[in-house]
Amino acid sequence: MSTEAKNGKNGKNGDSSAAAAGQLKMEFLPPKSNEFFSLDSREIEVREELNLRQDYGDIESIAKSILLNCKQEERDSKILNTGIKTPISCFKENKRWVVIRGFRRMRACALLNKQGYTVRVPLISAGRPEDMKITEILLQTMLTDDNNKKLNAIELADGVKRLIKEGMSESDVAKRTGYSPAYISNLKLLDTATKKIKDAIIGEKISPTLVIITLRKSVDGVKVLESILDKKESGELDEQPEETGGKKKKKKNYGENQTGRQAKKSKNRVTAKDLEENSGGMTDTGNGRKEEINGGEAFGEGKKHDSIKHLKKLIQSPEFDSTDVRKENEAIFEFCFKLVSGDFSYEALEELLYVPKKK
Repeated sequence: MSTEAKNGKNGKNGDSSAAAAGQLKMEFLPPKSNEFFSLDSREIEVREELNLRQDYGDIESIAKSILLNCKQEERDSKILNTGIKTPISCFKENKRWVVIRGFRRMRACALLNKQGYTVRVPLISAGRPEDMKITEILLQTMLTDDNNKKLNAIELADGVKRLIKEGMSESDVAKRTGYSPAYISNLKLLDTATKKIKDAIIGEKISPTLVIITLRKSVDGVKVLESILDKKESGELDEQPEETGGKKKKKKNYGENQTGRQAKKSKNRVTAKDLEENSGGMTDTGNGRKEEINGGEAFGEGKKHDSIKHLKKLIQSPEFDSTDVRKENEAIFEFCFKLVSGDFSYEALEELLYVPKKK
């Protein structure tokens, strides 16, 4: 007898109905890795302890794209079967499917549910519940994009904090994520910032790199940053044109040689110059030395130091942060970051750069 005759035409259980076979697959087969099926989004559980997302982006646009992906008859019936193309990763626990990756799409589904739509979501099983340790789930989230949206620095910092809380060391986190130990240390420091500062980073009102540098250089860095954010929000730090001889002299445009989005982003963000001008220009480094935030005296004077000034300006630029660094150049960025932050002593630089002389 053929295998097909033994198992039945449409499945191993001898059920001739394709729909029934699908139902059997969903209800009774154990969750295997890479197993595909679909389910009503309202039957899928979202657990915040597994979710690092704080910035979900434009959820309305995702919901709109789900609608546009569906056939007209699906939109008319308000039962959306084909709107989500990329499966959401999950595992099954106590008869409930739990999301691991796909939190933005689940938010979009919730929005569509409120509008009266039923959304069937394609799922892929990540494995059995006993294999789903929280550390592994968090690491997967940190290393993968959710529909092409990377985690921001605050979300990564939250991930580092949670992994350390689960018993991992900083060095273990660095090894598992592929990030440098210095970057993990910076993320750990960033997590100590207040909610106001974190929200400003998420809202792109200040660079995470600038926050890290300020927190490292000043014991009252949090107060300084919050004060400047308040002034920026009130418009107190907006540049005014200079008056010369009755005529207004226009200052250099924030957006010169930038795209419209970049210009708007730059104008609304706190810069190293804002910190320099509104914190006395100097910050206590905690080791008895004083250094300017935005370059200058800390590196000497004269054109021979222009490269160092440019490096510091670039590292603190509102246009980039440490999450934009090329993976292959992380070691270079780490060195540059420590250099402009004043973390190197003379002895440390000597040891790093030169072969010890024989005595």
